[in-house]
Amino acid sequence: LHRLRHLVAAAVQGRHGVHRISPQVEDALDVLQLFRVVGHQAVEHNGARATLRPATDPLVHDARRGWVNPPPTELIQAEVVAESELEATVTARLDRDGFALVRVHKDGNHKASVVYGDDALVHRLKFLGAPYHPATPVLKIIPEDGPRVQAAGSLSGLEFHNECAYEPTPPRHLALHCRKNTDDGGQLLLCDPSKVLEQLDEPTKDALRTLTFKTTTRPNNAPIPLLRDAGLGEQLLYSGIYSAGGARQGMWRPASEKEDAAGWKLLDALLPRLLSCPGARRFLWHPGDLLVIANHRIMHGRTPLSGRAGDGHRELAHLRIR
Repeated sequence: LHRLRHLVAAAVQGRHGVHRISPQVEDALDVLQLFRVVGHQAVEHNGARATLRPATDPLVHDARRGWVNPPPTELIQAEVVAESELEATVTARLDRDGFALVRVHKDGNHKASVVYGDDALVHRLKFLGAPYHPATPVLKIIPEDGPRVQAAGSLSGLEFHNECAYEPTPPRHLALHCRKNTDDGGQLLLCDPSKVLEQLDEPTKDALRTLTFKTTTRPNNAPIPLLRDAGLGEQLLYSGIYSAGGARQGMWRPASEKEDAAGWKLLDALLPRLLSCPGARRFLWHPGDLLVIANHRIMHGRTPLSGRAGDGHRELAHLRIR
């Protein structure tokens, strides 16, 4: 059934929330519960348009497109600020919202957005702290089709996660800066995990504090709980991402056989709520957009990219900050 669902997902094509189902899979629609694949979108079946009920499984994963069923989200826009106001604006928004989304212009020139090079980006954000990776502070993320080691470099959708949550002390901030974009997919998603914790009962929260996990990303790291204080107060820190090829990358696993049953039960309870994050937000990148995330407070994800513009259709600068 899992494989057949992927085949159905591959047969669903279209844009703007309307999909046409190929004749080969029409007879299987009821059995396969296609609403789990297309979520809240509308479907044309035998020429008739109908709205299917919302998906009940928030983790619908297509082997090529990654996470394809994010929750309903609020569309937000970048705040246009003068370069001289960047530090004050980012600091205020981080304090208020846990993230800052701005589009910077040169003082006196409101028409042209500023696109920073690597050194300039590090310099402009030095008020937040030093780079997490001093030797190579800025990575270039240029998504393309085909198998990739890094999920962010693929066209696939990415689940909500904290950057480097598998490390004992993850980066305090993550900055993403758009240098180029012609892809109408790949919208960035933001989730406040404190709203997820509000939905959990106390025994589940206690299990998040006491059960320990390891990840395939850093198998030699010491086991850590998912709800912990990594230097900025108790936070839910999670990272479990599908790579473009469908293999889990960064997936948490119970750290010992003793914790195995309870650990998997906890993950099974947590993941659907996390991926149905209430109050999630999204936006589409424009050149010059700068997103700074308080990484311990806010998780981020991504819808699948379309890839219609070909390789090199998007370039993001990626800076982790201590």
